[in-house]
Amino acid sequence: MTDKVVKSPADGQLFTRPAAVASCLGFILIGMLQALNGPAVPGLREQYGLTPSGRGWA
Repeated sequence: MTDKVVKSPADGQLFTRPAAVASCLGFILIGMLQALNGPAVPGLREQYGLTPSGRGWA
């Protein structure tokens, strides 16, 4: 009796295609959120008296 090794299509790949697409979309979403939050920082610093280190924590 001989054993047959069956390989899946994902053998040798670090990520599957859907996982790679999802991670790319996640990075795009994070970049969009950063772009939207950036202009709001000076107003928040004035309104709440945030220091630069406090802004980083926020």
